[in-house]
Amino acid sequence: MAWAFDPVNITAMLASLGACGSAAATFLSVKEMRKQREAGYKPDVMIAPFSIRDEGCELFTQPQVTGRIYNLGMGAAKNIEVHFSDNLSSIAGDINTALSDLNSEYSVSANPLKIEERLETGVSEYEMQGNGTLKISCLFSGKHEGEMFRIPSGFTFLASFLCKIAFQKENSSLKDCLRKFVLTSRISCFDMSDQPHTKEQSLHFHDCMYDFKNNSFSIRFI
Repeated sequence: MAWAFDPVNITAMLASLGACGSAAATFLSVKEMRKQREAGYKPDVMIAPFSIRDEGCELFTQPQVTGRIYNLGMGAAKNIEVHFSDNLSSIAGDINTALSDLNSEYSVSANPLKIEERLETGVSEYEMQGNGTLKISCLFSGKHEGEMFRIPSGFTFLASFLCKIAFQKENSSLKDCLRKFVLTSRISCFDMSDQPHTKEQSLHFHDCMYDFKNNSFSIRFI
């Protein structure tokens, strides 16, 4: 039996296909809008750029460096943990080469982080506190002042120590080593729906300035 062309059936079939296509498009649109809405209410925790300021020219002074952590997202963050790490192990060789070229009595080792001073009576060691973990129970969005915390002291101690030698000796090799300093933060937290969020942020050495009037150093990381 030959198939008979029925314009009514064709029209009905095309209408059904069009309805299915419209429903699928609506579903995808609603799904995408939901994803965007949920993303808009996620926390976005970050460490602000910081500066190391140290008064005077004494080599072995410990600068107290305070950082700030912010939540730039639309949703609150809870159970925040920030694990700090640095790249000092990878650049310790370059630092020691620069110190050796200066005929300096100092050398640096990264594990554990310490400075060795060669004296006529032997070797004196200055061991520095390593990196740690920052924990904050809750950080609401839109809190402009953020939360204050202490930047890992070993990292800031060594940066300040090398900066002073670089300026005292007018040594460009040590300044080049300082430019390689990186402090990395691995940030993890939960939103109010207990969904986990993680990100990694790195702050790099930007510049080092000496204030001759006030006899102080300032090192910026951004």
